[in-house]
Amino acid sequence: MNKCVFAAAVLFAALPQISSAAEITGGTVGIGFSQFTDDGDLDKTSATGSLEVGFNRQFSLQGDLAFASFGASDTDANNVALHAIYHAGPTTSFGAFAGHDHAEGAGMDYYGLEAGHSYGQFGGEAYVSHAKEDGVSGNLFGLSGRYAVNDAFGVTAGYDHIDVESFDANRTQIGVDYKLGNVTLSGDFGHADGDELGSSNYVSVGATFAFGPQRRTTFKQRDLIRVIPGL
Repeated sequence: MNKCVFAAAVLFAALPQISSAAEITGGTVGIGFSQFTDDGDLDKTSATGSLEVGFNRQFSLQGDLAFASFGASDTDANNVALHAIYHAGPTTSFGAFAGHDHAEGAGMDYYGLEAGHSYGQFGGEAYVSHAKEDGVSGNLFGLSGRYAVNDAFGVTAGYDHIDVESFDANRTQIGVDYKLGNVTLSGDFGHADGDELGSSNYVSVGATFAFGPQRRTTFKQRDLIRVIPGL
C-alpha cells in the first residue's frame, strides 16, 4: 500500500484517539460538477473531504480524500493526501504535502510545498509540486485567491499549470461563492488548454459543508483530480 494512503487512512481511522490528545480544528465535505461548454459529454462529478487536527498553535496535520467520475472516458479516480502545516501567525501558514492519485489501475505520487496568507478582505494560496509515475515525472504549480465582498459573498480566482513529460496544460478560472451558515455554494467559469485536450471553456458548480471551530481547513486539495475539469 502506498505510504501516503496508509498514513491518511490511519489519520481518519484514529480520530477518536487523536481528538483526546489534540484538537480537530476544522474540516470540509464537498460535492462538485464541472463540464466543458463545447462538449456536454466532457464532464466530471466529484466528492471531497478534508480534516485538520491541531497539536498546538503552530503545528497541525491535514488529511484529504477525493473521488471523481469522468463522463466521457467513463473513468473513476481517487486521491489521498497529507499536509504538515506550520502556522507562522494568525494570517500566514506554510505547508509540505504528499499524496497519491489513482485511476483505472494507474497511480501517480506527488509532493510539494505550499503557503497561504490573508490580508484584510483578501486571502491567497500558492503551491508547487513534483509528480512521478514509473519513470514519468513533471511539475505543477498554482495560485488562488478570494476577495470577501462581505461576510457571505466572495469573488475567487485561480491558475494551475501542469508540465508532466510531454503533457503541458493550463487552467484559469474566476468565480463567486456564497455562504449560507456552514454551507458554501460556489460557481466558476474557466478556461483549460493542453497539448492533447485542446482549448476549451468550462463551468463548474459546487457545495461545501464546513465544520469544526475554524469551519475550514488551512489549505485546498492539491491533486490532479482537482485540476482537470473533465475528460
